[in-house]
Amino acid sequence: MSHYAQLDENNIVIQVLSINEEKEKDNRFFLFRLSKKSPEYFAVKFLQKLFPNTKWKKTCKETLHNEHLSGGIPFRGNYAAVGGIYDEKNDVFYLQKPELSFVLDENTWNWKEPYQSPSDKLEDEKNYYFWQWSEESYNKNKENGWVIKSIEKPPIIEWEGCPPTEDELKLMNESSDDHWEIIK
Repeated sequence: MSHYAQLDENNIVIQVLSINEEKEKDNRFFLFRLSKKSPEYFAVKFLQKLFPNTKWKKTCKETLHNEHLSGGIPFRGNYAAVGGIYDEKNDVFYLQKPELSFVLDENTWNWKEPYQSPSDKLEDEKNYYFWQWSEESYNKNKENGWVIKSIEKPPIIEWEGCPPTEDELKLMNESSDDHWEIIK
C-alpha cells in the first residue's frame, strides 16, 4: 500500500490514507507511462476526485528520522502523522514542536533538546533515576533544562525452584497439603 497525507491550508496533516499498490500500477489508473507525470501526481488526482478541494502528499511508513527502516532510501524525512507538519520548502514531514526550546535537527527531521542530557546513570536499592527535560527549569536557567527524576524499583519475588504453572497450582489446590512459599 502507498500512503498519502491530506494537508490543510497550513500544511498540517489532517489524515493519512492508503491506496492499493495494484491500483497504482494499473495502466488505467496511472497513465504515467504515456505522460511525464509521476505516479504520485495521478494518485493525488484520484484522491482529489474522491475529496474535492484537498491537498495531498505521498508519505512512506518505512521512513523515520530520515532513515528507511528496511534499508531503502528515506522518503520525506518521516512518515506523516496526523497533526504533524509538511515542510514544503524541504519536502519533509515532521511532528509539531514539543517544547518552545527544542530545535529541529535537519539531519533526522526530529525535534531535540537544546543540549544533550547528562550521561550519568544512577540507581540505589530502592529507585532508578533518569534525566528528563524540564521546560520550566530551562526557562529559569538555560543551563539547567535537565532534571533528575526517579521511579521505584519493582519488588523482586524469589521462588524456591521454578514458580508453579497454572496447572500445577490447580493440582496443588485440589489434592495436596504441599504449598509454595515466597521468600523475601
